[in-house]
Amino acid sequence: MGNHISLWAGPVVAGVYAAVMVLTLAVWDPEAAVPGLTYQEIVVGLVTRV
Repeated sequence: MGNHISLWAGPVVAGVYAAVMVLTLAVWDPEAAVPGLTYQEIVVGLVTRV
C-alpha cells in the first residue's frame, strides 16, 4: 500500500507546485504590482491598451 501512495505523491506535489506557479505569474504578481486594482481591472487595462 505504501508503494502506491509514493507513486502518486510525486506527480501530485509537482502538479500543486505548477498550479501555484501559474497563479503567481498570472494573478498574484500583477495584483502586487498594482495594489489598488483588482485582477479584472488589470486585465481590462491590458486589453484596452493593445
